[in-house]
Amino acid sequence: MGISNDVVLCYGIEFSYNDIIHLKKLDTDSMLDLWDEMGHTYCSDYYDQEEEYYTYIIGKNIDNDMTLNEFINNINENEIKINLQKVCNDYNLQYSEPKILCRPNIY
Repeated sequence: MGISNDVVLCYGIEFSYNDIIHLKKLDTDSMLDLWDEMGHTYCSDYYDQEEEYYTYIIGKNIDNDMTLNEFINNINENEIKINLQKVCNDYNLQYSEPKILCRPNIY
């Protein structure tokens, strides 16, 4: 078993564990499992760190290299913002303007 290094690139909103801790009441022992089941992204700066230190992101992943034109054509900003606002409202999360996020992911 080795350690893998990766990068998460997406257009979305970033949350800390403390921002989403209230979701633990959804009867889960693992925030990572819950976040994954919800279809969202999480990433870690260190191998095998505790869930409290992960970064939790909702948004649209950018899965490969693309030109600016491809990015603009693939990212429907209004649609993504509406979806992010809905997710934030549904789960009582603080909505903020989405950004292009690039975070390390070591697992």
